[in-house]
Amino acid sequence: MTQPASSAPWGFTLPDCRGAAALLYFMNDLARVVNQYLGQGQLSEDALAAAQKAVDALVLRYADLDAAPEAFNDESIVLALETERQPDGSMGAQVALRMSPRLEELIIEAQRRARQAEH
Repeated sequence: MTQPASSAPWGFTLPDCRGAAALLYFMNDLARVVNQYLGQGQLSEDALAAAQKAVDALVLRYADLDAAPEAFNDESIVLALETERQPDGSMGAQVALRMSPRLEELIIEAQRRARQAEH
């Protein structure tokens, strides 16, 4: 997720934040939050904990909106730091998003439908 900080409105503030649109807005908002806390090499346990709180608040915000109740009520996203060997042999860290299966399934379906609508 590499997206610059933006002055664009948050998805949850938009009037059409309902159903599949809410899921797509959520993914943009999620990327924005993760980048704010963990972008530009800020991959520490403290930054991860702060990012997790912000992600939890974002999921709760969408649940409170009733934007897509089947997607956000009682669902979660857990952030984790994973390390892997880079091509140069050094170890590098990256952020892993572990979504509850239901939320992940609904997001994938919303993205699939959005791609189909573009064609």
